[in-house]
Amino acid sequence: MAYIGYKMEDGKKVYKLYDQNIKSDILPGHPARFSPDDKFSQERIQLKLDHKLLPL
Repeated sequence: MAYIGYKMEDGKKVYKLYDQNIKSDILPGHPARFSPDDKFSQERIQLKLDHKLLPL
């Protein structure tokens, strides 16, 4: 299956398609999605609240 990823060329991000099963130096272009199994979300939220990084 093809995914979108990027590779740094001459200091610029160049987006390309890559196959997850084939090893290459192309990095994933998008961060991972939220997981409902996230065991550390409460700690991250508390840290952001402590440092006033949440728009509340």
